[in-house]
Amino acid sequence: MVLDSSGVMRSSVNFMNGYFLTSASVLSELASERVRDAVEFGIRIGRISIKEPGAAFRARVEEAAANTGDGEALSGADLDVLALALEHGIPIVSDDYAVQNTAAELGVEYKTTLHDGIRKRVVWVFRCSGCSREYDAKVKTCSVCGSQVRKSSKR
Repeated sequence: MVLDSSGVMRSSVNFMNGYFLTSASVLSELASERVRDAVEFGIRIGRISIKEPGAAFRARVEEAAANTGDGEALSGADLDVLALALEHGIPIVSDDYAVQNTAAELGVEYKTTLHDGIRKRVVWVFRCSGCSREYDAKVKTCSVCGSQVRKSSKR
């Protein structure tokens, strides 16, 4: 399985059982010393490997995230672990809904730790709260009516 930051921080994953992948960017997101120590122990005993995804897989993930509208919600570490899961054909462990939504778009299996996973795949758009005009990119104010534009699921 591939571990993302939320999968590491919120899980009770026993690194003695199984083999896990993650990226260096995930390690840099781990703020808790206790969590970092647990991951470093997993690395020392050979249960966790640090890998970086291939550029072609990272590009496919970025495209999928753009298609779902999750691109702005995903960190570089999120993109890396999604690309690793895609490249190696293994599930990702994450409680992050944007990661799960993008994984579903890519056909990558995901597992959760504390929270239920997403109920359905969502495509996000930016919609005017006044006239309902949809925008592909994030803008603050509608160019038609001047109302606030908000992120919402595509109808």
